[in-house]
Amino acid sequence: MFGWRLVSEKHHIILTNEEVRLAGELADARQHAVFVELTEAKKKIEQTEKLLEWTQRKYEEALERADRQLDGILAQAGLPEVTATTKREFVERDKAYAEENEKRKVELAEIFAETIGQVEEFDHLGLPDELKAEADKMIAGAKK
Repeated sequence: MFGWRLVSEKHHIILTNEEVRLAGELADARQHAVFVELTEAKKKIEQTEKLLEWTQRKYEEALERADRQLDGILAQAGLPEVTATTKREFVERDKAYAEENEKRKVELAEIFAETIGQVEEFDHLGLPDELKAEADKMIAGAKK
């Protein structure tokens, strides 16, 4: 009985070691399967994101094309343009025009100040007091 018990315990230890090894292999296999599944999921997510970006870009292009067509039809009918695309472009053009207008105002003010300066040099010609006061106001305004 004692001998059988030793053989049984040794067999049990061997089985236990085998079970531990198999459990480790099973855990490794499961971990690999999860890794593969995660990798595939990431690829699908990337593909879906690319598809979404492409679809959004195509949608925006189609919407802009439709906006331009509608504005063209409205312009032919003599009506004002109403779409967001045209309004955005109008705001951009208006802003650029306002900036250019400000630059021109500054240039004209500089030219005017130089011209008035030349008039001051010829002050001995005898400007009337009213014109001289008005010129002084213009000079002060141009220098601001």
